[in-house]
Amino acid sequence: GCDVADSTKYRYRVRAVNRVGAVGAPAAGVEVETLPPPAVVADFFAAPLQVRCVPLSWAANREPDVEGYEIERTEGAAGAFARLERIRGRETTHFLDGRRDPGSLPDAQTYRYRIRAFNNVGAFSEWTSSAETTTRPVPPPPQGVAATGGLPRAVEVAWTVSEDEKVVAYRVQRAEGSAGTWEDVARVAGRESVRLLDRAGAAASAPTGRLKDGTGYRYRVLAINTAEAVSPWSDEVQATTKPAPVPPAGIGTTQDVAGKVVLAWEPNPEADVVAYVVESRAADGSRWREVARAKTCTAEETGLDAGERRVYRIKAVDANTHESAWSAESAGQARPLPACPQALAAAWDGGVANLAWQPPREGMTEFRLYRKGLISSERIATSREPETTLDAATVG
Repeated sequence: GCDVADSTKYRYRVRAVNRVGAVGAPAAGVEVETLPPPAVVADFFAAPLQVRCVPLSWAANREPDVEGYEIERTEGAAGAFARLERIRGRETTHFLDGRRDPGSLPDAQTYRYRIRAFNNVGAFSEWTSSAETTTRPVPPPPQGVAATGGLPRAVEVAWTVSEDEKVVAYRVQRAEGSAGTWEDVARVAGRESVRLLDRAGAAASAPTGRLKDGTGYRYRVLAINTAEAVSPWSDEVQATTKPAPVPPAGIGTTQDVAGKVVLAWEPNPEADVVAYVVESRAADGSRWREVARAKTCTAEETGLDAGERRVYRIKAVDANTHESAWSAESAGQARPLPACPQALAAAWDGGVANLAWQPPREGMTEFRLYRKGLISSERIATSREPETTLDAATVG
């Protein structure tokens, strides 16, 4: 560089000086005009609404002595300009403020930029007019959020595609009831992905989700852009899962069937009940065991001892494997052994023995007569009536 000014005319002349200091006459003068400073940078542009960055671009200066560009920036519309970057290279025509995309600038921040060129002698062009732009604000909250209830231990949540093309994902939260705390359900990747089936983490192969039966849940959704900047939450929506079947009612049990107890109950009101599970326990016990899984409203427990008392409970199961609560308990009993006949009397008449006795109750179908020995008994006769006649040979 030198101390001469740009775009200025200068006149020069030369004269000789010998070794003893004698000076000759000056030569004829010449006039020279210096080059102007670089031209103002053209086509300067600051791209708006980028995620935490501002891409700047301009046209390359065509003057061969231009070595680079200086960029200044100010925050807001009235701040003072300060140097942002000094760029070497005449053919360089881009700069990214924020260093990357997405960058490190604040969201929704307004900036003004200007640029000038410099040449190899340090001369600068005039500054361009300032270019004002604003970084992208956080995404708007998702719209059209809706929740579909009535599903088996699951809720489907849907919303419309975000109008912000920089959105790359959504976050969905759930809260149980009107006072439950919010918890994350899922991060849904992709701006076009606007549907989620909330099964509370159940595997895809599982027949139902893990939400509670017949329970109301609230949902909300936010959008996430490329810088992980998040929108405000959407409006809340609510949905209720499919209720479980009601407990079976109207249970009846038998008390007088030999070796078993037969149960019957009223059909459940739900149209999709596919089975009833019957459990029993001893009347004086606490351990339940499954004794039947019925498709109709009847069942039985067999193999009981005479007079054995059992307690029963039943639950309904629907097509989605939802189970009702247990029904009220109902007691049943296998037919007990008859009591002993009473008032047995025997009388001889013409060489035969006439026997009569008092039945223990009505409805006895057979009486068996035994002859008692010292160590065993032998059955000697049967009768359908509470009386019989034995001949002498039978009596012995």
